[in-house]
Amino acid sequence: MRVQSPTVKDSSNELGYGVGLAARFIVESGALDRPFVLLDIGVRGGVHPRWLALEPALEVYGFDAIAEVPTPNDRHHYFKLALGERDGECTFYVPENLYEARVSAEGRCKVPIAKLDTLWARGVVPPADFIKIDCEGYEPEILAGASEYLRASSLSGADIESHFHVATSLPYSHFAAVNAVFIEQRLRVADLTLQRAQEADQPWNGTCNVLFARHLLEESRDDELSANAILKTIAIFDIYGLIGPAVALTRRFQAIIAARIDISSLERKLILSPKIGTLERHLPHLGLGLWTRAKKLLTQ
Repeated sequence: MRVQSPTVKDSSNELGYGVGLAARFIVESGALDRPFVLLDIGVRGGVHPRWLALEPALEVYGFDAIAEVPTPNDRHHYFKLALGERDGECTFYVPENLYEARVSAEGRCKVPIAKLDTLWARGVVPPADFIKIDCEGYEPEILAGASEYLRASSLSGADIESHFHVATSLPYSHFAAVNAVFIEQRLRVADLTLQRAQEADQPWNGTCNVLFARHLLEESRDDELSANAILKTIAIFDIYGLIGPAVALTRRFQAIIAARIDISSLERKLILSPKIGTLERHLPHLGLGLWTRAKKLLTQ
């Protein structure tokens, strides 16, 4: 089957997007002794630009059932494969808007499907720091096939498309199903955006995007937290535009991370990030060259 180019993805319920000054500073300081591993399920079009702040410490493993995704460098690994609760083959429904393609009994396109647990056992994917899933309602099935993998990963965060509708298979809602899985991984809801019903053919509020993250301030004793886990969580909050939690972690755990990074510089980057983001949104008329130079001077 020949697959056409996807239409533009609806971003009306997009989670916050930070400019990533602090995340970039963490990487450039060499503060991480291991790569940041992102697992992106539903990666059509490539990873979100927010993740570029973590290059070159970023390692990506992306999955899309029907699209070939170009790899920008050898740290990005993309697979034309559906993920779910079983290994074998599944039928895929492919509408005109390819961003709405999904596993469905109504589909005519047959594609291979695998469990994350199977890929983990075969050494195809390493443990992840962050998992993003946008698969048109199939998120609970994907997580059901990833129990061993999630236990091995020690996630710092997750970005999931979800909704609050109920069904026979989801009596407490899609959100309740994914939330139950992430609670077991010590992840809590850190941010949520809901797509509001605006049209007559939308009688109820639609999908939401949910950011889950570790609440390190409420976890166990400081000596059980690694500098890597703290810095990666700070970076996640920064690139999602959640500056308050990022600054709180920097101040609370400075004794642990001070050997890796300059604390005062990190905090300045965090405080400056939203200011630069606001300028980028409100001063598009500056021109690329002038704005790039101005931003460089501001960050210095």
